[in-house]
Amino acid sequence: MIPIGVISTKGGVGKTTLTANMGGLLADMGFRVLLIDCDIQPSLSKHFSLRYRAKDGLTRFVTEHAISSETISSTAIEGLDIVLSDSPGGQLAQWLQNRADALFRLKTGLKHPYLDEHYDFVLMDTQGARGPVHSLQNAVILGAKLLVSPVRPAVSSAREFLSGMLEKLDELRALSEHMMLTLPTVQTLIYDMERTNDARSMAEEIRGQFIKTGAQVSVLETIIPHSVAYNEAATRSIPVHRHEIVRRGSTPSAYEAMHSLVWEFLPATQGVRAGTGERPTESGEPTDSSSEASTQKTSEASA
Repeated sequence: MIPIGVISTKGGVGKTTLTANMGGLLADMGFRVLLIDCDIQPSLSKHFSLRYRAKDGLTRFVTEHAISSETISSTAIEGLDIVLSDSPGGQLAQWLQNRADALFRLKTGLKHPYLDEHYDFVLMDTQGARGPVHSLQNAVILGAKLLVSPVRPAVSSAREFLSGMLEKLDELRALSEHMMLTLPTVQTLIYDMERTNDARSMAEEIRGQFIKTGAQVSVLETIIPHSVAYNEAATRSIPVHRHEIVRRGSTPSAYEAMHSLVWEFLPATQGVRAGTGERPTESGEPTDSSSEASTQKTSEASA
């Protein structure tokens, strides 16, 4: 099981939409996927319709490590489950404030054998702003194996993102060095890019700035273009690759763009397309060699 954090120090950059669409695509590829809504404003929790709503959600998942059907709901997308955010009043954040192990509650929960047994990928959405040291956002960063951070290439947001992300990473690097932990590399995704000279200029500035950080931050080659398809798919509560399979013109369709992103971000998934993956049987045994290959790819991705 590979834990993935979707992070940003700025709100409104598309984190929730990205998390939902990556999770939906991986599920349609045949992988077993769990979404965790770690934002007190539960946008991800509302993105997809549910087939089964668990009695509890994120609060018990974090505070008690109750990791089972009691805290994990099932979406209408086959193979895609979710831990719902259930602390809109901030009770979970207040509970974490008083815990010496606040930053590691999520990391410990992610090591639960139930997750390894039932899922290939866990994708965690986070609050779109800088929080206190004990925040769930920091807990996700320390608990994830891979991190992706979307940024819109507009002057009003890109420079704020650059400074905020670098400050966040400096803060956590100092903390991780003190605790002898290794932070995962942040892979930045240029997201919702319009076809303008200003957007292209900002995209180049983002690449140039993050090159200076060395191995701390990298920028994905894949770019997600601006398209109304992403909002339309969210309105219909479906993954965007199902909504826009083909598109006229030079801009890639959502189906093409999302596959390109997942293949680059998770190289072991390359060549697997939505609708072609074979799922395991209820006993957990692969149904055929293609499912076995899918499992092997997931194992390689965690290496």
